[in-house]
Amino acid sequence: MREINQALSAEAMQRYDQLVRMRQDESLSREDFAELDRLTNQLEQIQVRRLEALARLAELRRIPLTQLMGQLEIQPPDVL
Repeated sequence: MREINQALSAEAMQRYDQLVRMRQDESLSREDFAELDRLTNQLEQIQVRRLEALARLAELRRIPLTQLMGQLEIQPPDVL
C-alpha cells in the first residue's frame, strides 16, 4: 500500500504547478524547464509504480483493476 499512496511532497507539487503555469505563460527559463522536466519524470515514475502496485493488488484480490480503484476511491491520474 505504500507504493499506492506514494506522492511528491506538497512543496514539490506546488513548484510543479507553478512551473506548469509558467510554461503555459511561455515564461520558463532553461533552468525552469529543466526543473519541470525533472519533476515531470518523477511524477511519471510515481504513477507507473502506483499503477503496477494497484495491478498486483487487483490480481491478488482477483478483481478488475478498475473495480479495485473504485473500492479504494482512487481516480485515474490526470495526463501530465
